[in-house]
Amino acid sequence: MKWNDKLYPLDLEVELEELLEEVSLKSGNGEYLFPGEEGNLPSADLDDLGDCIRLRMELPGVKASSVTITTYEDAIVIDGRWGSALSGKKGQPLQVESRSGAFRRSIEFPTKISSNDADAILESGILTVTLKKSE
Repeated sequence: MKWNDKLYPLDLEVELEELLEEVSLKSGNGEYLFPGEEGNLPSADLDDLGDCIRLRMELPGVKASSVTITTYEDAIVIDGRWGSALSGKKGQPLQVESRSGAFRRSIEFPTKISSNDADAILESGILTVTLKKSE
């Protein structure tokens, strides 16, 4: 970004937008993800099963006790904490690529669901949540 002492408000807005694009990525829904943040978001697939919506999310190393699921009629929010299954107590780490810390993922549904009628299971690092559609 070059210095320009004649910036007008609109020019400043354009400059800020360009700066944000330089230091961040955009997610699929247009929200900015800052460096490191995209690596903390668990991958998810959403399937329409007719009378249900199924969400499958990759949560390797995450314990079921550290996951909180909140459902709404048009969205779901998954909060949790990445495990540290690879960390050991011996030795000095030379390189660390495993995830650690908290994460939060919210996904909007294309249809309304019955937020009180959901089944969830975390097995082999995959969280599967099945939600009945509203009638």
